[in-house]
Amino acid sequence: MRDIQKGVWQMSLAMLISGSIGAFVLLSGLPVTEVVFWRCVIGAIALYIFIRLSKQPFSRLTR
Repeated sequence: MRDIQKGVWQMSLAMLISGSIGAFVLLSGLPVTEVVFWRCVIGAIALYIFIRLSKQPFSRLTR
C-alpha cells in the first residue's frame, strides 16, 4: 500500500511539472525552437547524470 502512495505522489508531481511547462513557455516569450532546444539540452544532461550515478539504470541489450 505504501508503494502505491509513493507512486501516486510521484505521478502527481510529474503531471504538475509537465502541465506547467506550457505556461512557462508562454511567459518566457522565447521562440518555440529555442525552448525546444534548451529542453533537449537539459534533458540530455539530466539523463547523462542519471546514467553515470546509477549502477545499472537499464538492462543490457541482448540479441
